[in-house]
Amino acid sequence: MANYGKSAAVPRLRFAEFRDAWELKPLAPYLEECGYKVAAKTSLPIYSSSRSGLIPQASYYDGRTIINDGEYGVVPPDCFVYRHMSDDGKFAFNLNETGSEIAVSKEYPVFRTVDLDPKFLFAKLNDSLDFKAFALSQKAGGTRTRLYFSKLRAWETFLPPRAEQKKIADCLTSLDEVIATQRRKVEALKIFKRGLMQQLFPREGETLPRLRFPEFSDAPEWEERQLDTCFSHIRNGFVGTATPFYVAGGSP
Repeated sequence: MANYGKSAAVPRLRFAEFRDAWELKPLAPYLEECGYKVAAKTSLPIYSSSRSGLIPQASYYDGRTIINDGEYGVVPPDCFVYRHMSDDGKFAFNLNETGSEIAVSKEYPVFRTVDLDPKFLFAKLNDSLDFKAFALSQKAGGTRTRLYFSKLRAWETFLPPRAEQKKIADCLTSLDEVIATQRRKVEALKIFKRGLMQQLFPREGETLPRLRFPEFSDAPEWEERQLDTCFSHIRNGFVGTATPFYVAGGSP
């Protein structure tokens, strides 16, 4: 970001159709609280706001739901939610894109944007260096950093016109979609690998794998050996475990 004085700046990389300088503004006029409270016995799906996103509590706590004390906070669709306390000065902001209301801890601030592109703000809050510096500046003694909603609204940052906000948000969102697709592919490959390994190694009590490469179809059964018999030398005084394991064709 190149400065044009204290109140204006332009980014070093920009879409060609935009020329106006970004203006330094507080967030207060662009944010408004939008959540409300419901009883602990709510029928709304309960989520945790984490650094990995909004996650159903049953998944976040390995099948368990943590009953909140008295009531939950409600996050309407397309509203932000975040944990206002951090042990390391980093904060994660999440958008409710489930299409319906969800319940979260009653302590979490919930807000929406007014005349400010929500995806643009999402990127600003989660990834910009100026917000990270601002968040770290909120630590005032103790081990935790607290970022109350009133403090967030007071943050001043450079903002472009609304059209440029949307252009930037659309660009970043498309990249996020590519990243998400690649992650799904990686997870699918990991699952495939785990299944393949179960076929390529003999199961307990067996001496042959269920799946073999064609050139080893007539190879001998795997032999049970102790790991220390396969060492050709000892390194740093370490002697191998005597745990038995199977070696293909009886060869180490």
